[in-house]
Amino acid sequence: MGGYPDTFDYPEGGEEACRVWNDAQVMLYEFEQNSKLNPNGIMGIFPAYRTGDDIEIYQNSDRTMPSEK
Repeated sequence: MGGYPDTFDYPEGGEEACRVWNDAQVMLYEFEQNSKLNPNGIMGIFPAYRTGDDIEIYQNSDRTMPSEK
């Protein structure tokens, strides 16, 4: 599977993914225009490891100190 925007080109589900994306964009725009939502965010890159369906985040790059939940 690819990511955005390649997902929109998939024969199975691509059209639905595009519809959901467009609906979300309209909703976010309306929230912002009506001052119901003030979008902001914080981004970070953390050492992590996948365990099955879970992702473990670590405090150090050696991945010896798991981050507290």
